[in-house]
Amino acid sequence: MKKAASKDLSKLRLYDKKLEALGIIRQVAMRRKNMLQIANAIIIQPVKDEMSGL
Repeated sequence: MKKAASKDLSKLRLYDKKLEALGIIRQVAMRRKNMLQIANAIIIQPVKDEMSGL
């Protein structure tokens, strides 16, 4: 069970890197008030439509 979970996490990290390289998402490191725990916030970037200029 533990091996399956670690495989899933490694796949997710790989997909995160690919999506970030494509500019689809952006990850921002966030610290909690106690400054001991760190979490990444994943921001989904808006779609840039070349036809409408957004």
